[in-house]
Amino acid sequence: MTEIEMDKIDITREKAKEFVGAGNTIKAEEILEQLWTNSSKKDVYLLYEYGNVLRSNNKQIVFINICRECYKNKSIINNTYIKNLLCWCIYEVYIKDFVKDEDSDFNEFIKEANFIKDNIMQLPKEQEHYNPYVLTIFKVIRVYMKSAKINYKEILKWLNCLNPNELPEEVFKFQDVKGKEREKASKKEFFYQYKTKALEKLHRYEECINICEEALKSIERFHYRNDVWIKARLYFSKCMEANDNNLECEIREYKNLALEENHWFMYHKISSMYWRYGKMEEALLYANKALSCNFKYEMMNRLLQDIALLWEYKGNLVNAKIYYEASAYYRNREGWKLTEELEFAIKNYNLNVKNKPNVKLLQEIASKHIQSIEGTKKIHIGKICNLDRNFGFINSHEFKENIYFKLNDIRNDKFLRLNKIVEFEIIEASKGKRAINIVIRGNKNGRNMYQ
Repeated sequence: MTEIEMDKIDITREKAKEFVGAGNTIKAEEILEQLWTNSSKKDVYLLYEYGNVLRSNNKQIVFINICRECYKNKSIINNTYIKNLLCWCIYEVYIKDFVKDEDSDFNEFIKEANFIKDNIMQLPKEQEHYNPYVLTIFKVIRVYMKSAKINYKEILKWLNCLNPNELPEEVFKFQDVKGKEREKASKKEFFYQYKTKALEKLHRYEECINICEEALKSIERFHYRNDVWIKARLYFSKCMEANDNNLECEIREYKNLALEENHWFMYHKISSMYWRYGKMEEALLYANKALSCNFKYEMMNRLLQDIALLWEYKGNLVNAKIYYEASAYYRNREGWKLTEELEFAIKNYNLNVKNKPNVKLLQEIASKHIQSIEGTKKIHIGKICNLDRNFGFINSHEFKENIYFKLNDIRNDKFLRLNKIVEFEIIEASKGKRAINIVIRGNKNGRNMYQ
């Protein structure tokens, strides 16, 4: 190529830059496309300029195809700027908006995600916006987490590609539907939340203990009660690593947390721990405590099956049949595959999986069993006097101060209003008295009784 021809190309590229500066990327694309087509396909800088314009014009796929045509040219494909730009284009075309459904190609999604993971690397947190490495890995994890059957081995494999020390702790602030400013968890918090969960699900308890402790030390402020769930995984893993001699010592911390949170899932975990160590009476007690919390059929079907198995072990086949049928009904209703235990129970007890359970009966059986072990707890009466998004306060003549409660402690109604009359129990939490097992009374009877 002569000097005159080189000068013309340089002038033309400068013209393309002028068009980009003026916001006319369509005209810039026309110039750069012609230059690239007529070139020897070896000019990295020309390709980079052309690629940026294509990306600006939402033609990432064109740049991807060009790069793949140049794949044998190592001087181009191994260039850091080209790699970063190519990976950004792949992220925007194949990764960013991917939703796993019948129409999507999950294998292609994973193949492209692997290309990004294998061709760029995690940058220091101050520079992570220069490539889509971290964004790609988090997107893959989110897709796996939304799968019908979660593959925790794959989730852990992708998480292990990240260095948590180089993940930012800054949070994204946004306004909710009510105009209230809220925060999303940081990438570092996201990492620990899912890594501890994956390790626990894979029964890698010793590793889970170490990562939980690391998370609680390294993150100053948690969101969406992630600290509670990480503590729960820590205590649970310690219990699963315990032996008969120190089980009760290790389980005490988990019990205290479960009592304070009054969350059915935690009681179910305690039941599982006792079951693991052959303490079946304790396992049945805490399984019934779980069912006595706010009823969530779509999440509790495994709990219902476990309660059935425990009643069966105790020799109460009447109760076992009731809980087996409830578990089978909810799994069948949601279109989920029945477990082997449920399939056997359906034949053994001649169950009708379309027979809708009596939720009140399920909880009454659970409450009676708890009372037979622990005795009847005192029921207090009060009035809702303050409400926020996830908590509120109850005013009662029995106490000098208003009693704090969490929304998930309401057993029979989520749509609360001020001045509703309620029955509740009291526990001593870390910050004082707290109301649990709250039942909203009918307005007429409740109002007369309270007043």
